[in-house]
Amino acid sequence: MQDDNKPRPRISNYITVEGEKRLREELDLLWRFERPKVTQQVSDAAAMGDRSENAEYIYGKKRLREIDRRVRHLRKRLEALTVVDKDGDIEQLPLARFAPDQPWSPWHPWQHIYMFMLYGFYAPRQVLMGDFSMFVRGPNAHVPLQRPKGGTLWEFLITKVIFFGLFLVLPMFFQPWWGVLLGAFVTLWILGIILAVVFQLAHCVEEADFTSEAKLIAEAEEDGPREWARHQVEHTVDFGRKSRLLNWYLGGLNFQVEHHLLPNVCHVHYRQISPVVEELCAVHGFRYNANATFWGALASHARWLKRMGVKPA
Repeated sequence: MQDDNKPRPRISNYITVEGEKRLREELDLLWRFERPKVTQQVSDAAAMGDRSENAEYIYGKKRLREIDRRVRHLRKRLEALTVVDKDGDIEQLPLARFAPDQPWSPWHPWQHIYMFMLYGFYAPRQVLMGDFSMFVRGPNAHVPLQRPKGGTLWEFLITKVIFFGLFLVLPMFFQPWWGVLLGAFVTLWILGIILAVVFQLAHCVEEADFTSEAKLIAEAEEDGPREWARHQVEHTVDFGRKSRLLNWYLGGLNFQVEHHLLPNVCHVHYRQISPVVEELCAVHGFRYNANATFWGALASHARWLKRMGVKPA
């Protein structure tokens, strides 16, 4: 006899990208191919006459009910699921190993030297390829933005034309083409270093926690989904919180904890909000991470790169 008091296994709402893809493929197969096929078979069987003893008709109707139940279940599950995808900011394989669960390569012991130079390619890649790549590829688990349509599409295209016109084409009327291209690359390269370093100081430092898809899913199945706010706080690090210059120049990106928790709050308020968040973290037993200065955070990032460059035992 089944024990009704026995606790049921907890259903996790976390799923990997591969797992979500399998569910969507199953849903697509059932809805676009299997159901129309069975519907036609039922229609053909019904046309043969008496349905009460028509095995093909009876089985077909039963199969349709099974398909409809499964389709409803898959649609509800897909709406409720949270896809656990790799963080694009720390997924830079094979050039760099930023997290403990990432595979090691023989050149990683020198990444604390060469990566600071390669960071410069972040901005050129985003400007020349990143936006267009996301436009062609469409939404994914890490960037769930829909493809622009209508007025938004025209805005995207027109602003790109204006940018390249002002940044590259117009200067070529007054300067040699090679000088314009060189100047544009150097400008974007410096911007790339600044942006990449700022993002890394908030995520890839010794003070931040790191996890993996497998750990998140196992934890969710054992204890339930991890608290979103706690995850944001413990995996993100502030730096230079007392520096008004940094807060102005970086637009509040040195307050990454507050930026993650309160994305709709203007960055000018982060300096006042930060002590409140830190106090609430202490009350609820969350670890609040912060480096006192920019240079302290930069040194922490360099040490982390060097640590991740060591071949795992």
